[in-house]
Parts: sequence; structure tokens; C-alpha cells
Amino acid sequence: MDYLHAAVELPGVTPAEALRTFTDATAVSGWWRGQLTFEPHPGGRYQVDFSQLGSALTGRVVDYDPALRLVFTWQWDGTGPTYQVAVTPEEVEDGSRLRITHGPYSDSAEDLEERKSHEDGWAFFLPRLAAQAASVTGDEPA
Repeated sequence: MDYLHAAVELPGVTPAEALRTFTDATAVSGWWRGQLTFEPHPGGRYQVDFSQLGSALTGRVVDYDPALRLVFTWQWDGTGPTYQVAVTPEEVEDGSRLRITHGPYSDSAEDLEERKSHEDGWAFFLPRLAAQAASVTGDEPA
């Protein structure tokens, strides 16, 4: 089993603020362009409706500590394979680094295709998250 790893630097942002980019509906709408439903407890809903795509990321909260981590399941429209996403902020010298771990993926053709799609998605959206954070703090993203 394999996991996808991604990270984004957020200058001038505390780890708790960095994690809120995944738990605050206004923040999610700004960088991910979806409408978030977040129930901050294990078993609670983590859903992002993308009306422009006619699709939704549906999942459940596995673990949540506002200062340390968010872990949720990931499935498109409640069908197909289910993955897990862990979002972990860490303090760095000039702000925070937000680490994403997404998976696990098998060697099946379907999983390889999903992994590539998720990798492309994070590569597109994490810079948007950094730009949004920079517009709030006045710092340029790394």
C-alpha cells in the first residue's frame, strides 16, 4: 500500500490557523471552491459540495484535534473507493507547514488512476490555499 504526500508552506500562519483552512467553511470556499459541511468529532461528516462540478467529496471525521490534526475519509459522491486524508500542521521558522497524507493506494489500475488524480488536485489547490493565506497575512507564499 502506498500513500500520497504533499505539503504547503504558510508564512505568518500559526499551525492552528493552518489547520482551520480545512475546517472553516469560508476558508474552504476560498481555496477549494466548495461548500464545506464539517462536524468536528469522530464519525462526524466531512463533506465538500462542488456545485460547479455537480459532485461532492463525502467522508467522515476519523480524528480531529484543532491544534494537531484532522483525519477524514475521502470518497466521491458516496461511491467508489474510500481513502483517508490526514492534514497535519507543523510550526516552522516563519510560519507553518501543512502536510497532507492521502491513501492508501494499491497497485490496481483504478487506484493508480485515483492517485494521479489526487496528486494533480493537491498540486493545483495547495498553491491556492497558500495564496489565500498570504492575502490574509500579507506574506508571500514560499
